[in-house]
Amino acid sequence: MSRLSDIVTGTIHELSRKGTGILHIGKIPVYVAGTAPGDTITAMVIKTSKHFAIGKLLTIVSPSPFRRPSPCPASPRCGGCGLIHLDPSYQRQQKIQWLRDLLDTQGLTCEISDMVIGHELGYRHRINLSKTTHTSLPYGMNRWHSQYIEPLSHCPIAVPSINDAWDQWSEWGESRHLSTLTISANGSGQTAVAGNDSDGRRYDSGDTILTDTLNGIRYSWTSDSFFQSNIPLAAQLVKTVASLLSPGRLETGVDVFCGVGLFGLYMATMCHAIVGIESNPAAVDMARFNADANGIDNFEVRCQEAEPFFKSGVPMDFGVVDPPRTGLGPALCDQICQSGIGRWVYVSCNPITLATDLARLSSHYSISTIIPFEMFPNTVHSEVVVSLTR
Repeated sequence: MSRLSDIVTGTIHELSRKGTGILHIGKIPVYVAGTAPGDTITAMVIKTSKHFAIGKLLTIVSPSPFRRPSPCPASPRCGGCGLIHLDPSYQRQQKIQWLRDLLDTQGLTCEISDMVIGHELGYRHRINLSKTTHTSLPYGMNRWHSQYIEPLSHCPIAVPSINDAWDQWSEWGESRHLSTLTISANGSGQTAVAGNDSDGRRYDSGDTILTDTLNGIRYSWTSDSFFQSNIPLAAQLVKTVASLLSPGRLETGVDVFCGVGLFGLYMATMCHAIVGIESNPAAVDMARFNADANGIDNFEVRCQEAEPFFKSGVPMDFGVVDPPRTGLGPALCDQICQSGIGRWVYVSCNPITLATDLARLSSHYSISTIIPFEMFPNTVHSEVVVSLTR
């Protein structure tokens, strides 16, 4: 059993799904951020429990062939990008393996398509920051397994317009004593910011609506409504979802967790009608605004939870569901199975809940296609698109 401040040495043999290398000391795994399979390292134990320990990387005795010089000077102190020290092709290989392992655990033997990729740096259009105690760098991100905030002056995965506005919005947040900041940007370089103070009061920059055009559809969103943070790949994601569903001119569909209408608005141009289901009032307002702005009158947005819609028994030909990281859950999976809808596309940002949900849905649907998207390079996250046929 390792003790606090022990110095341990060994070889990293695998990565955890949180992106940390695993060093085995006896029967106890020691999780060390910033390491790669094949690294021989020394680390200091900074946290212990009965079943595992946390180590802080001290030296790399012998580097892994999967390692690269990190493009971020704050790595591995900053906990924002757990894989940025790894070769991008190895990152993708690892994410597909994690997905395959999760599906195997649920007894799902499915073929996984090649990962759809884009730029691995300068792609992120939204970034969340927290207040530091640093005098000249007032905002940053949490260190891994620590409450300490790593002071940052920029982020290599953020789009250039966010980095260009970093100092301006940091000063803005500091002048209002904000404890958190969210900086957002669109594809043309416009930025907006919102944040909270320590009492939970919300502040924004006033001009908080951002707009981008994807696949001929003009989308607007705010800091209170979700929009994909990797906008270039989001355009490809939308086209992929539509191609898998192939909505017909006489067909009707449902877009569950529709947000500001990312999928539903595009598919409404191809079919008879689509109903969007969304419980966030701010997102509902923006989805309706976007439908009006694009002259799309066959996309009806309802502000409600998903379960009442399915209980209403409205017949539909197809559906897309894009839930939060918590996934669908047993009740909603059961209602989808009982819905009679012939084909679905499930868009997931969490392979763990995806695999559990697919096991439930597989009682009534066959899995036709699984396509992973590298929406979040250098992090442990990925987006997965799954088509289901009744």
